[in-house]
Amino acid sequence: MSEQCSVEMCKSSSRTQCHCCKKNFCRSHFNEHDNLPNLQLNTFADEINILNNRLQAFNLNIVTDESRQKLEKWRASCYKIIDDIFEQTCQKIDQRINEKIERQRNEILRINFIIDELIQKQETTMTDIDLLQKAIHKTEHDIDNIEYTRFDVISRSLAIDHSLIQIEELHLPQFKLSSLIPPYKTIDRMNGGRQHIAINEQFCLIHQGLDLYLMDQNLTVIRKSQENFDHVYDMCWSSTLAQFILLDRHTIFILDPNTMLIQRIPIDQDRRCWSCTCSDTSLFLSTLFCGSSILQYSLLPSIQFEKEWKSPETCTRRQMIIGTVCKNETIAMIIVDLVEKEKRIELKLSKTFERLWSLKLDVVYSDGYLSCCSLNHGHWLLSDYNTSSLIHISSDGKILETSTYNEKPCRINLFHRNKLIITTDASINFHRLI
Repeated sequence: MSEQCSVEMCKSSSRTQCHCCKKNFCRSHFNEHDNLPNLQLNTFADEINILNNRLQAFNLNIVTDESRQKLEKWRASCYKIIDDIFEQTCQKIDQRINEKIERQRNEILRINFIIDELIQKQETTMTDIDLLQKAIHKTEHDIDNIEYTRFDVISRSLAIDHSLIQIEELHLPQFKLSSLIPPYKTIDRMNGGRQHIAINEQFCLIHQGLDLYLMDQNLTVIRKSQENFDHVYDMCWSSTLAQFILLDRHTIFILDPNTMLIQRIPIDQDRRCWSCTCSDTSLFLSTLFCGSSILQYSLLPSIQFEKEWKSPETCTRRQMIIGTVCKNETIAMIIVDLVEKEKRIELKLSKTFERLWSLKLDVVYSDGYLSCCSLNHGHWLLSDYNTSSLIHISSDGKILETSTYNEKPCRINLFHRNKLIITTDASINFHRLI
């Protein structure tokens, strides 16, 4: 007796068996089964064409830009070392020849003084004449030596250690709010402070109560500030100075992470500053007034006021800037409109303040915290305290995802590419990105 076709609901008797899967089929279902691999080939062809199109459209600069910028910065710092050595050596050469010239000037002044005295007294002896003649001949001889002096600079070729630069391939997590896992570490907050955090590649600086704590990548506290800080309005890191920058109403604080020592730079008393951020060349401070200004300071050779960017280049006269973040020669600004009762984020070029994009935020208008940080791949993350929202924004200013956080977020930042720090009223939460 023949077996039944293995296709469910088919009552026909089997006519053949597939040698691949060892199943029995009737004639019609065997033909369908036999054609399935051919149909699958069409699917594979479509998929590989999609992948090929992605590869053809791939922008190499997206992957290499950040590393190239680091290399450019390294090259500039190396050139500066060579330039400094060159300038110092030139100054040493100039100093040595100037010292010789100065000695002869002094000798000529001395001889002139003796001659003037002898002329006035009119009692010159042959001994005086002999002494003057010898002094003049010696001075002439010394000046001849100066004119024929040359400096032989003995230098060695600069030996380059090629191991100074290492290339490490990194996989930057593709951030997805829907994949955000619970924090792997939580620190209880102390009373006081504005929940500010600042980060660099190695350290995280946290404002807790009246103190500043420096933590390493293992989230171990390694240093504590030697002074109390009550009114810290904002904090950021300057890679150019290799120092943290803190801001209160009328003072810039420069914090050395190695010593935790503070340098103070006063701000004009007429300006009340609220936020700070750094590019590779400049420090930017926003003022807390309608039609906010951005005060631009140079970083090198010292922090000096350079320029004030005013409305409408910064925002309109009815708007106010409440947050700023620099990334890759751009500056993101969180802006509130006091008339329209709305909030938005804008991305501008940090050198010209040309607007790249602007995004109105669908959040409740109030005085609650609204914080921003840069993510991998040029993306941005916003947190809104009042709605407990996290908003993921693309590099071209589009909302990719919105999620509700289980607490009200105060401040956010990305630490070492794969750790998201979120501060709340009660805690500091560390999330690992996967």
